[in-house]
Amino acid sequence: THYKQGDIATITAEVDAVYLAAATKIKAAIEADLPKLASEEGAFIRVLLGDVAKGAEIKSTAIAWADIAAKPIAGSTLGQLADALGVNNAVDVVAETQRALEQGKSLDELVRTLRGDVVTRAKWAGGKYIPGVYEGGVMTTDTRQTEMFARTAVMHVGNAAREAYYKANEDIIKGYQRVETLDERTCIECGVEDGHVYDVGAPRPFLPCHANCRGLYVPVLKSYRELGYDIDELPAGTRASMDGQVPRYKTWRDVVAEADAKRQDAILGPTRAALYRGGMKLDEFIKDGKLVPLKEL
Repeated sequence: THYKQGDIATITAEVDAVYLAAATKIKAAIEADLPKLASEEGAFIRVLLGDVAKGAEIKSTAIAWADIAAKPIAGSTLGQLADALGVNNAVDVVAETQRALEQGKSLDELVRTLRGDVVTRAKWAGGKYIPGVYEGGVMTTDTRQTEMFARTAVMHVGNAAREAYYKANEDIIKGYQRVETLDERTCIECGVEDGHVYDVGAPRPFLPCHANCRGLYVPVLKSYRELGYDIDELPAGTRASMDGQVPRYKTWRDVVAEADAKRQDAILGPTRAALYRGGMKLDEFIKDGKLVPLKEL
């Protein structure tokens, strides 16, 4: 059965309504769940600071959800990102539907274009509905974008809650160290910042700085003797990486420097990796916090 040319305005309105409802549900979930996450993260950080800075008074602080919700991620608030997610997804679906109408595609063909190819079919198991898994469709992309939004929102709220507690206890803090994930997924812009220490009061980028950003700041505490205790410092620990635990002071730059050509290609991309092996510095790939296009290198 083929579609007949219909009223695109009606189709658009129906699709818009579906995605508006989805965006509304996402924002409702944000308001219901993320304030609790902020409180729990703040409480955890307070305990953690107390465990490390033994004997120091760890001050509590109020975590204002309104401030977190209003703080932008790359220029947009959580609510604005949720709205944009719905609008962008609706535009994609409407555009593909209109294209199908113009090309005389069958309903099955349109469904396949929107849904993607079946990886695992939907089913009922143990009285519960298990959704199907699909790939390659317009709405598959929508699902990935929604998952990316959720991960970014959680990082945003967690970082904001930690920052509130750090600010309240800056009498025991002398700086903030940027920490990035040591794997092949960390972008170059964030990777070069791994290990960078900012003085208290110095301007620093708020994290997450982009969608799916996993970066965070950890406080560099004053030494025990700076806090007035005649105690030696704890021995240096380790940090996680894609190769397991590594020395605490190993950075993303070290990972790139020690990697073989194949892994450097995976981390930097083949062209930039070749330039790096040819002597170009990692910092030369970045200008004003942004990745320099290949054609300008």
